[in-house]
Amino acid sequence: MKSLNVQTVKISYEELGEVAVVFCQNKVSQIWIKCSFCNSELLKILGTP
Repeated sequence: MKSLNVQTVKISYEELGEVAVVFCQNKVSQIWIKCSFCNSELLKILGTP
């Protein structure tokens, strides 16, 4: 799995809590990108136990 090339990650949850919305700021472009993952995949990516 590719690492996220970001310097900052902002996470907000939809009202139902099933989908996490991640805003990734690219180190090069400094543009915030909205990425959606299901919670389990998001936790794997962030390495949260």
